[in-house]
Amino acid sequence: MDRPLTPEYAKEIANAFVQTYYQSFDYGPRENLSSLYVPDNETSQMMFEGNLLRGQQAIVEKLKVIWS
Repeated sequence: MDRPLTPEYAKEIANAFVQTYYQSFDYGPRENLSSLYVPDNETSQMMFEGNLLRGQQAIVEKLKVIWS
């Protein structure tokens, strides 16, 4: 059964993602966040304090030291 992507369903998906992301970010280990990023340098990018991070490994390494 495929569920149509209604605004309500999209909000449900987004809320589940945010809850999962910040649960791992806040309570760790932050290495668990790596599965949410694609390894290549073009698909996964993150800007933090003016620095562009590219790729799964670089992003997760930064997340491990932010506010830890």
